[in-house]
Amino acid sequence: MADDSSSEWQIQPGAPDPEAAQALSHARFQSSLFRRKFSIAALMAVFTIALSALLTERTHPEKSPAEYLDPKPIYNEYYERGREFYERYRREDNELAIEIFRDGLSDQPDHPLLVAGLAEACLQQYEAYSQGPEWLEMGYDLAMKAVELAPDVSATQHVAGLAEAIKGDRPKARSHYKQALEINPGNRQAMGGLAYLYLVDRDITAAWPLFKRGLELDRSSPRAHMFIAMAYNEAGAWTQAEPWFEKAWRLGLSEPADQLEYIVALAYHGQASRALALLQEASEQMTPQASLKAKAYILALSGDYQQAADDYAALFQDLAQNPGLGTGEVDEAVSRWIGLGTRVSDEYEVSGLVEKSIEGLLESGPQPGQRVDIQHEVALRLLALRRWDKGLQWLEHAIGQGWINYPFTLAEPAVQSAIATVPGRITPILEELESRQKSLRQVLLASPPAR
Repeated sequence: MADDSSSEWQIQPGAPDPEAAQALSHARFQSSLFRRKFSIAALMAVFTIALSALLTERTHPEKSPAEYLDPKPIYNEYYERGREFYERYRREDNELAIEIFRDGLSDQPDHPLLVAGLAEACLQQYEAYSQGPEWLEMGYDLAMKAVELAPDVSATQHVAGLAEAIKGDRPKARSHYKQALEINPGNRQAMGGLAYLYLVDRDITAAWPLFKRGLELDRSSPRAHMFIAMAYNEAGAWTQAEPWFEKAWRLGLSEPADQLEYIVALAYHGQASRALALLQEASEQMTPQASLKAKAYILALSGDYQQAADDYAALFQDLAQNPGLGTGEVDEAVSRWIGLGTRVSDEYEVSGLVEKSIEGLLESGPQPGQRVDIQHEVALRLLALRRWDKGLQWLEHAIGQGWINYPFTLAEPAVQSAIATVPGRITPILEELESRQKSLRQVLLASPPAR
């Protein structure tokens, strides 16, 4: 590579420009190119950032030399470019985003936006692409560093909220998301994160205004449409939910978790064939484990319980042999398996992992802050075992914490068995559940989003 005085590093035409050469030196990455093995795509992205920053500076003569020599504009370009790749929601692009953020940080390790960007990409490696727990720990530590460096920046508060949410501390996550929105009410990511936490906790009434506001801010956003669909679906309003799901898919719903929301909803509403077709279409963006987990659940919803059980067994075997895949796959699959256990013969051996998970949940009892879908699945398992006292305790707690899906609960064989055996005890619980869902549906239908 030529040295600094070579004409290839000068601005042409015209005489050598020392200030421009100094600005360009921030973007040359000589040492980093030799220190790290970059993909060709990464090198092209980095070069584009450098060139864009330099041309922007050179075409704005009103800027003083001090302004365009300040490295911050270049490093903001790194952030924007890294975000561009991150938001494509594909593993290879996320890895490229990580390279870009890291390269920017190699020269300025305490730039809060770059720290936040790298944190979010690391968290996505764990959460969306099932990489090992070291990615979660790295992302969490970086997120805490970002918010410590710049607590008054909306992006750092947002990534801190994301990190806490993935760690499972939803109260802390909500606090960070709310601070992000206080700083910047237009932060759509923080808005979506807070709304999604409300959705996880089944507090749809609190989430609904945020969902509608997110749609107003960006009517081309697939996720904004998906959140509206999810809320309607939870309220038992599938007629309203389905077109919003379809619009989200047409707009390019690309994140695997978002795609699965629609796919599973289709299966639940009796459209298993279409759900499997869309799963096959989307599987290229998913890990094999996530795809198999979704397929097993779709089969269970369609009534093919034995094939679903076989697929879950294969999934657990794979996860046991590849512990670095991350605990997220295990946790959700265990939850699904617990519910499936109400339909599969007791002769079918389940893995020790599942048995141990169930045992631990039963010993602890329902806990504040525990995900309500897990509480509901444990209730079904207990009712299937005819352990009426504990099963109804878990069911009541799940409903009290926000479980709202009355048709889903009513259709369960274990619940039907309880209705036949202990009707006086379960009927009032089911009536309360039906009433809550009806009230929520009325709230949403009375305040629809603008199309």
